[in-house]
Amino acid sequence: MIEITGAKCSNDKQNERGQPIRRYVFKTPITEKPHPALAVLLSMAAKDVALNGIGHATVSHDADYLYNSIVSLGKATFSRLRTRISPYCFRHQAASDLKADPALSLQEAAQFMGHLSDYSIGKYGRAIHGKRGGERVKPVMVKTSRPVKHSPKVDKLARFKIASESRQQKLRQCS
Repeated sequence: MIEITGAKCSNDKQNERGQPIRRYVFKTPITEKPHPALAVLLSMAAKDVALNGIGHATVSHDADYLYNSIVSLGKATFSRLRTRISPYCFRHQAASDLKADPALSLQEAAQFMGHLSDYSIGKYGRAIHGKRGGERVKPVMVKTSRPVKHSPKVDKLARFKIASESRQQKLRQCS
């Protein structure tokens, strides 16, 4: 289990924001090598089991250091790129991957991202840029400290999307 403390959260009853805590449960295959990110966390937990029998590891970081490290690695890797790579690029890619997965609902995607409303996921990434394959790490379960609220705007957007797709299909059939 991985537990993440939310960054942009508010407990104000009128303006609640974000998920204060979210927990991810991952299943690691016994026969295959786990995803590299999970392998690091598993090795940290294994060291803790050897020390005190619990299997708990805490990872924390300084936000400025993390941001600057990702930006400098991005510059070194993609020196000709005009815009810089930031942690938000990874967040948007994760959202794109979630949107591209037909098995996930918007509510589950919002939980994964730490949103309080299923409408918020619409601000991040695009499904067309997401990975549909098995390359990414998928949690078995995500639990959040607050329920994800359903926005009526999501229904309106879904109806618009369906109508747009049917118009596109009709145009293709006429061509």
